[in-house]
Amino acid sequence: MAAAANHIGRIVACVTANGVRVAAAITLALWVLASGPAVAQTAEALAAADRLIAVQKPAEMMKDMAANVAARLPGASDQQKQAFISEMTDPGFMARYQDQMRIVMAKHLTAEEMDALAEFYSKPVAQSAMKKMGATTAEMMTFLQGEIPAMVGRIMKNP
Repeated sequence: MAAAANHIGRIVACVTANGVRVAAAITLALWVLASGPAVAQTAEALAAADRLIAVQKPAEMMKDMAANVAARLPGASDQQKQAFISEMTDPGFMARYQDQMRIVMAKHLTAEEMDALAEFYSKPVAQSAMKKMGATTAEMMTFLQGEIPAMVGRIMKNP
């Protein structure tokens, strides 16, 4: 991890020296967010992730979320909004997305935790809540997209 931090530090220094401080801050933020405890992905954990993904119905959730995000794309034409929805719901993208979900869930959650979530998501109340997650996520993404640039700008003003 120290080697990775050193490497990221050199990238940030290089990018900052070239005047692209925002890109450096974003790179650093992504590295911090992406780092976490390394956990072996056992067959049991991967199977639990598969069960969880099956009840979460990510294709349905992505369809709703894509439509809600597209509706909030500033300055986008109807054609561009539809293109965004098509990209986000493309079967190839969804396959890659679900593969990544499987890996990340198995990395960060125990089989017991995933099984408990799968049990919850199989209930009607959870299915109702999941149908609302697309709109909820879209609104939160819009908020974050508006807040993060100013936040990064403030942070980058102070060395």
